[in-house]
Amino acid sequence: MTFYPLHEIEGLDEFTPINEFVDIFADNFMIIPFKEIQLEIMKALCLMPSSWMINAPIVQSYGVSGSGKSTFLKLVAAVRGFNPASAIKLGKITPTAIRNHLQQQKFGNDWKDKVEAGIDLEESDCFLPWDDITPRILEDDLLFSILKSGASRATSNTGIAVAGTGTNLDFDVFAPKLLGSVTPLWAVPELEELKRRMLILKHLKYDFLPPEDKGVNRQPFDLEEVDLFNFSAYQGYAMFWANEDNKNRFFELKRCREFRKLLKKSGMLQDFTSMCSEIIAIHVCICGDIDKSVDIFSKYYQEILLVLLENKTSMQIAFEQIVANCQKQWVCDTPLEIDAKFFRSKMMEARMNGAITESLTGKNINSAMWSLGFRQTKSVYSSSKSVWTRI
Repeated sequence: MTFYPLHEIEGLDEFTPINEFVDIFADNFMIIPFKEIQLEIMKALCLMPSSWMINAPIVQSYGVSGSGKSTFLKLVAAVRGFNPASAIKLGKITPTAIRNHLQQQKFGNDWKDKVEAGIDLEESDCFLPWDDITPRILEDDLLFSILKSGASRATSNTGIAVAGTGTNLDFDVFAPKLLGSVTPLWAVPELEELKRRMLILKHLKYDFLPPEDKGVNRQPFDLEEVDLFNFSAYQGYAMFWANEDNKNRFFELKRCREFRKLLKKSGMLQDFTSMCSEIIAIHVCICGDIDKSVDIFSKYYQEILLVLLENKTSMQIAFEQIVANCQKQWVCDTPLEIDAKFFRSKMMEARMNGAITESLTGKNINSAMWSLGFRQTKSVYSSSKSVWTRI
């Protein structure tokens, strides 16, 4: 495969301001539904200065295989000057590997030597990008505890049992965690405790985008064709926070009562604003307009996050998308009919893509479709054709 370096993309080099970098990167490599909202959320999440924060949300990049959910993790790594090929953890990893990853980011590669020498450790910013996560991986109690506990400084200390010693190795797991998964982790009953700590970024394949989103997105280039090692030349994160105006504005907003009052009046629940007040403050530093930032996060909360957090199964979510696509193509004035054979082919496609994690049993399918207001019946146009139609 022929690679081309990141800086050959028009408008991108090591001096590109972070706001422009994310816009250009997204235009070239990402498909983003609700782009006018989600792209702004992504910009703020790219710039989370963990060493200054008291809350570090768990962010799930969610979508079917091939929808570009992993690209967001690579974007964050690029912004922070890391090579995504080595920065992103994949699938089943050990608690010790997470500990070493976070300790090295926070305190440097020589952190063990500093501890042994009694030298005080000064914390640097960190993040944990973790891709290809499944509910089965999080059946490991310690991995789940690390994921859950690190969302707040008040609950971020945990321990790893040291084999053969009967002792625990304590460490601080506080860090923003960016997860990539085809499974809606917030809807898995055993992972219920993650829900109130989560932000979700929704991804779709280009063909599944509604027309209004196709107008602001295009088929992206294949990120694998980019020389990933060249990503580490970009230091947009460091440049942004080296600006004293940005740094001072961030701390000013963290302390500002009027800012907190504005968040309370926005219609967002307190749990959400408590988790996101620092992220909203970051966005204010990016765009320079408090009202605009609060409005964007309020729309994200109402129009995207709450909709996804309604405990819908992956089957319901996939079926909603199939029905929506069928509805756009339905030109008759009569009630919507979806050919049952066609619908089943789309179900199987979604199952193969990983969008549906449940078994496609008749009971599961009927339950999901009834919850969406559909039942299977005979077509009004042909008594021999079976269709799904509105109840």
